[in-house]
Amino acid sequence: MKRKIVSLALCLVLLSSLLIPVYATPVEATETVSVGVAEKDLQTNVVKEKVYSNDVDETPQVEVVDSWIDEPETNFNLSTNMLPDIKFGFENLYSIIDSDGRTKVSSTKVHPYSAIVYLDIIYGTSAVGRGTGFLIDDNIVATAGHCLYSAKYGWATSVSVMPGKNGFGVFHDPYGVAMAKRIAVSHQWLNSCDSNYDWGAIEIKSGLIGNPGKINIASLDDEYSTIKISGYPKTVGSSTTYAQYEMSGTISFSTPSRYYYEIDTSIGQSGAPILNSNNIAVGIHTDGVGAGLYNNGIKFTPNVLYYLNLCISNGVGYYE
Repeated sequence: MKRKIVSLALCLVLLSSLLIPVYATPVEATETVSVGVAEKDLQTNVVKEKVYSNDVDETPQVEVVDSWIDEPETNFNLSTNMLPDIKFGFENLYSIIDSDGRTKVSSTKVHPYSAIVYLDIIYGTSAVGRGTGFLIDDNIVATAGHCLYSAKYGWATSVSVMPGKNGFGVFHDPYGVAMAKRIAVSHQWLNSCDSNYDWGAIEIKSGLIGNPGKINIASLDDEYSTIKISGYPKTVGSSTTYAQYEMSGTISFSTPSRYYYEIDTSIGQSGAPILNSNNIAVGIHTDGVGAGLYNNGIKFTPNVLYYLNLCISNGVGYYE
């Protein structure tokens, strides 16, 4: 009889563990974390490559690996809307996997949409791009690395940040416009455009109106849970848009650094948050593949979370 009771108790424990919802939780550094980053000061054009790590006491340490002045080319002579998403010289038109399942966000003044930002990006003096990012603190934005450093055009020279944008023009920027003063991308993205490290951060100047809020960041425990991506596509159908669109789905599979999903996206949505069911960002959307394949983005691994949390605490590029 005792054996039956014990067996029943164990079954109930196992069953209850399956019914408990799994949420994204912050990663606490319990061992050495090391992350290579290149940071650019947009006010001085100084670029520094650094390696951030934590010691035994989890105190931030940094080594400056290299430093130089960014001298962008100025002979682009391009028309507008040359997008940062064009990593290899062409627009990927196949990121709508079947019929377009995205829907327009009805109110961008409601969290988390208010904290999702439209990015206007300039490379050199005339190469213009657009992308998406999201506020992880009052003055820190997470985004895709290729929105800040283009394989074709080099570093961004100017980035405008518009939270909760809901149309064309300043009258559709409910929280105003803020300019970036420092930007950063991973060492691997800068040096080899490795898509497994396609992430970046922006520190903005003051200038926002009101309080768009922020999106918490964490790792994802259950890698097959429901996720949502909301951002700013350049076009929906054949129409140019400046509105925010969203779509939910599940993670189809993952690698140590990336999530893959059948969620429709298109050019301009690079840098959008990958949100879990609690609207916590667990990664960054970076690539549209589609055509029966999978769109995808980077995971918030311990290294990425470590650096972004340093930015939240101290800003981009303060440790010397």
